[in-house]
Amino acid sequence: MIPTKPSDLAEWLEIATEGIAAAGKERITREIEAHYAEAVEAHLAKGESESFAQTNAISDLGDANAAAKRFRKNHFTEKEVRSIASIRKNAAKPLSLFVNLLIPWVFYIACRLFFGAPKHHLYFFVFLFPLVALAVLSFLIARRPITNAKVFWLLLVELANHLTFVVTMLAWIIGDGENAGPAFFGLTMGLIPTVFPQLPLWNKARKLRFGTQDDCFGSGPLPD
Repeated sequence: MIPTKPSDLAEWLEIATEGIAAAGKERITREIEAHYAEAVEAHLAKGESESFAQTNAISDLGDANAAAKRFRKNHFTEKEVRSIASIRKNAAKPLSLFVNLLIPWVFYIACRLFFGAPKHHLYFFVFLFPLVALAVLSFLIARRPITNAKVFWLLLVELANHLTFVVTMLAWIIGDGENAGPAFFGLTMGLIPTVFPQLPLWNKARKLRFGTQDDCFGSGPLPD
């Protein structure tokens, strides 16, 4: 982050939009340029010279570094766009769909081999249908061009898929009181690196989906 005080609008925007994805950066630039022009006109109307009016208009915009923090909370960054594109790319692969459908059965068989058949193993089949449905839904969403509004649904389905898998496995292994704790702990620790990074992305997508901000990706599809 650039610590120096900006001397003109271009420098202020460079600091304030650093790291913001291209579409979000364009939207911010349009809005700030409009505010800046209005501020310059207001200062000129007070009888200030053009140079003083421009300098004061920059000051009216506030601290650029503080604005940068605020913009990053409400707009996807370039890094986040790449992360979402990676999630979409992986979810759209037929092989990923096959693996998502296969993993619950692999875990089921592994638990049967190591822990035996607990009393509540039938719960596995109760949760199997939503697991299959979520995996297929994620695949279908990812295969279509995804605008910012649809990112919300892709990430929501991905998170629901992970959480349903945890609940399914917990329901199955809970019948084996001796091994349920260690097995669930290991399962949860394995999923944390996958689920936690998606939570802030989903939170931003939720805000954008329900209209608190405009579309940071524009109307086009996410980059591959």
